[in-house]
Amino acid sequence: MSKAPNDSALPQLVIFDLDGTILDSSQAMRDSFERAFRKVVPNAQTIPFHEVQARQGIAFREIVSEMSWPPILAEAFTEENIKNISANQLYPGVKEALEGLSRNGILLGLCTGKDRARTLLLLRELGLSGLFHAIVCGDDPCPGKPAPDGLQKIISETHSDTDFSLFVGDSRVDWLAAANAGMRFLAVRWPDQVTTSIASELCPRIDGSDLVRRLRSGDFSCLISC
Repeated sequence: MSKAPNDSALPQLVIFDLDGTILDSSQAMRDSFERAFRKVVPNAQTIPFHEVQARQGIAFREIVSEMSWPPILAEAFTEENIKNISANQLYPGVKEALEGLSRNGILLGLCTGKDRARTLLLLRELGLSGLFHAIVCGDDPCPGKPAPDGLQKIISETHSDTDFSLFVGDSRVDWLAAANAGMRFLAVRWPDQVTTSIASELCPRIDGSDLVRRLRSGDFSCLISC
């Protein structure tokens, strides 16, 4: 039986979202979507990337289905995004912050709506391969966010406790997934990021650069009492 969490307890496990949380992928996604959409819907008058932004955190194939776009758009987008892989960048200091958590014995998980092939490719390109103890992706055989299944799978695979686990994300979908899993949540926001739909009264929020600065210096207080 696990101990009840308290205000001074650090999480055993910190699960991160990918896009918009540790990875600055907004321009790469926009460019890839525009090229793919023009290829699949050549007569389109507008490129509805705002619909993708509004559903950030949800697997792209699910967005395509919800919007009734041609199913082949999902494959076209993936192909364009892989071609544009170098345009994705970690937010400044993220790698060092993650390594700092790992050195201090905190397990790391990754829960993303991005498909596994692109996720693993990105992790290799960014030097993060092997850093996460468990990874759940948008094309895995479990319901995507905001369903709690992905977070619960990571908690189970790392033999962690929900009460001592934390999810760090940037979107309302992330927050809902954490709430549905019954776990703590910390919302992160980076400068120049598209306004998040998470209301400040719903959960703790922190500036991304401040979070990275604290974690790199060994100050984990922001991970407590989320």
